[in-house]
Amino acid sequence: EPKKLVRKGIGLALSFRGCSLGAEGIDTTAAYISLQQDGKACLLCGLAENGQGLKTTYSIVASEVLGIPVGDIIYMEQNTSLIPDSGPTVASRATLMGGGAVKSAAEQVRSRLAEVLNEEWDLPKGSKFVFENNRVHIKNIPEKVIDFYDLVSIAYTKGINLAALGWYKGPHVDWDEETGQGPAYFTYVYGCQIAEVSVNMGSGEVYVDEVYAVHDPGRVINKLGAEGQVYGGVTQGAGYGLFEEINVHDGFIKELNYDQYLIPTSMDIGNINIEFLEGEETYGPWGAKSLGEPTLELTAAAIANAVRNATGIRLFNLPLNLEEVLLKRKLHPDDLKRGSAL
Repeated sequence: EPKKLVRKGIGLALSFRGCSLGAEGIDTTAAYISLQQDGKACLLCGLAENGQGLKTTYSIVASEVLGIPVGDIIYMEQNTSLIPDSGPTVASRATLMGGGAVKSAAEQVRSRLAEVLNEEWDLPKGSKFVFENNRVHIKNIPEKVIDFYDLVSIAYTKGINLAALGWYKGPHVDWDEETGQGPAYFTYVYGCQIAEVSVNMGSGEVYVDEVYAVHDPGRVINKLGAEGQVYGGVTQGAGYGLFEEINVHDGFIKELNYDQYLIPTSMDIGNINIEFLEGEETYGPWGAKSLGEPTLELTAAAIANAVRNATGIRLFNLPLNLEEVLLKRKLHPDDLKRGSAL
């Protein structure tokens, strides 16, 4: 019976992953923020937006510091002539380093506004203010309040500079070049994923029934964006583990189109359950670190362990496609053209 051919398995994978450039060199990032006379803020960071949601995350950081809506943050287009070199958008460093730089720039502007208000209201030096909901009030005295726009207008009439460059520098880390030992990174993120799979022992098909993804990225700045990172990372990790493969013959790649290079769709993976554990952290904006790469790196390992649990066979060569599961090897016919290659 077909149902008797299907075996269930469960697998787990764990990781702790270094954030930032680490011992490869000093890690620094810049961000620029400028308040306009209408109370809106122009924002730019030296790290590039590659579609992972940096603009939104950085805008949320600036919004939180200044107490203005995210919609009042105008994110500028990346231009290396306008912002100091901040290195590549790699190494799970974007939220950690770029977010730290944005927070630094916004806090400088906020401090100048606080000084203006301190003088305007003739308050004792060092008075504390709360910036929230587009308004500013004295801490613990909410009735003493001013609109953010009005405060910015006062600052402009006084000739106050409301633009600032934030600079975030990671602590120095290094290892012993001779022994290869030592702290490679100054902070880490942690994750665990569990995959439940069904393996058809007749066809070799592996279906991912469910994935449980638990990650500690520090403080989560953008909840929706963080969940999107996990959904995308897990799905891409399933593709890495089950479908995606490149073959080269006589110096040419054989997979010329997506009918040959298979990537997973929403129909190829079951439920993805997400849980964030926001561990305490010294670095980054309010302890926020990174999330993108770790969500991808665990899934294939969890699936491979689940297949081992279901079949009793340890397979070492990804992807675990039909050939690998049935024959324990890949079929690479050198003399055949397939799919788009015809």
